Amino acid sequence: MNIRSSHRESEEKHSPLIDKLRRQMAATGNDEVPASVYEAHDAHWSENYASRPYVDAGEDYEDYAPAYLYGVYVYHLDPERLFDECESDLANGWESARGESPLNWTKAKPAVREAWYRISDLAKRAKSERDELLSTSPTAHTPGDH
Repeated sequence: MNIRSSHRESEEKHSPLIDKLRRQMAATGNDEVPASVYEAHDAHWSENYASRPYVDAGEDYEDYAPAYLYGVYVYHLDPERLFDECESDLANGWESARGESPLNWTKAKPAVREAWYRISDLAKRAKSERDELLSTSPTAHTPGDH
């Protein structure tokens, strides 16, 4: 088995919800985010969504999942932009990204924002840790150094 087929098989094992959401996102543009990224965030939010202040008692995770995963998706489109800089674009895109979620943009926005900032914070932390590791390693070099 080559690496490409192994990667494809692991991509095919994700949940039906993630598969459906990835198809919806791909229909709105080029979805380059691996399923494993969605799965990690989906697992986090499915365990934590009910404690969020914008979630009313009795609301289902399936209603919020598209909002969280939309936040992950749109962050990856342009990780240098701030949420507030592209909020109007996000609001316009929500109608096609929401799928069967009953949440309108006003209700979905806090979940999208929270997912956006969570992945942004994780990316910044990973970059900082990588930079620190490279700066303290005696054999550290940057790509392209010979």
